[in-house]
Amino acid sequence: MSNGFKWDADKQSLLLAKMKQPLKIKWSRYFTGKPSSLTVSKTKSGKYFVSILVKEAIKQLPIVNKTVGVDVGIKDLAICSDGVKFNNPRLTNRYAKKLAKASRKLANSRRDFTHKMTSTLINENQVIGIESLKVKNMVKNRKLAKHLHDANFGEIARQLEYKADWYGRKLSAISQWFPSSKMCSECGALYAGQWSLAIRTWTCACGAVHDRDHNAAINIHKEGLRLAA
Repeated sequence: MSNGFKWDADKQSLLLAKMKQPLKIKWSRYFTGKPSSLTVSKTKSGKYFVSILVKEAIKQLPIVNKTVGVDVGIKDLAICSDGVKFNNPRLTNRYAKKLAKASRKLANSRRDFTHKMTSTLINENQVIGIESLKVKNMVKNRKLAKHLHDANFGEIARQLEYKADWYGRKLSAISQWFPSSKMCSECGALYAGQWSLAIRTWTCACGAVHDRDHNAAINIHKEGLRLAA
């Protein structure tokens, strides 16, 4: 039994050294490839977790004609230029009352949701435009800090970056100073009044009525394609 464990790919079963029966595992996600090492850890609640390092040849995804701009937010976690929205599961609020015991479940749920969302964006789009957010500066706002940590903005950007590199996609990062929300995606004019986070919809002088986040995603999409050209 090499490396202290035996892996059966067909049965997705794992047998550790000195054990007679394979472990009964609830997999967070299945994988292909050959495990090279693993770590078994035990939580304070008595649950065991197995982390597996897998060596796998990653195949780039086929080229697609679709591109997208993504605006991340707190109300909706991600708003895409094509109108698709990924709702914010607000996991911290969901587990707040039992946070001491559920911290592991919270972390796993947040990571799993983020992986699914970023994988969908990578699978469906050749170019993904997204703002370069300075999360460390944003969390200095105490009113937003809890929501920003829960939204996992930094991890979203990190996953999109390495997955784009893996699968042959293009991640086009937009400057945080680009006026994506207050610029009209129809005519390019900027909002003339005093801008604030409280403004969720606005009407441009050209007559276009904008949802703040969807308008931002459209502008991010356009700017992302310009920078990627």
